[in-house]
Amino acid sequence: TELDWSRTHICELCDPCEPCRQQKALVEFCEQFAQFMSLGGCMMAVQNCQIFNSGEDLAACIVEKVNGIRRLSEYFGSKSAPRWLLGMGWVFGSTIVKYLGRNAGVLKVRGAADVSLGFWLAPLEEVSWAPMNHGEFHDHPGTRSTFAAQCTERSVLVHRMNPRRWATDFDSGRCEITCHETPGNAAE
Repeated sequence: TELDWSRTHICELCDPCEPCRQQKALVEFCEQFAQFMSLGGCMMAVQNCQIFNSGEDLAACIVEKVNGIRRLSEYFGSKSAPRWLLGMGWVFGSTIVKYLGRNAGVLKVRGAADVSLGFWLAPLEEVSWAPMNHGEFHDHPGTRSTFAAQCTERSVLVHRMNPRRWATDFDSGRCEITCHETPGNAAE
């Protein structure tokens, strides 16, 4: 996995890539970043900013994201990351927890948690990976996130909760979340 995605080719994101190249507004907007970022990198930054930006100017957000990914790759000393735990939560067995606990003082702690965990777990042999990408972990449906989904009986972890969502969607007596917003209804 590339840590620095600023040079990602547009065809890696769009197949076929011509429809993305023909998005006039995107192409024109991204021209201002052409000296340090490809069209594909800009498209990734725009999507990232649309998910995580809290009202900041889009161009400023993109510059911040690019600087952040470059700092991250410099910090880890690599442009690529080992297999890492993409997602909103993880469950570890006691062997991994003990390993992390014993080495906590010497592990790199800055950067995205999922990427850091990939570096931390890279030297371990025989780690079993169990995917939880069938609806168990997802973003709250009231977000604009790609990972937004309606809560179901399969939901284990719902990410992007806020005080209003906890107040309206969580039943503490039953310890149950019932999402009342529809996916993509960005009321963050």
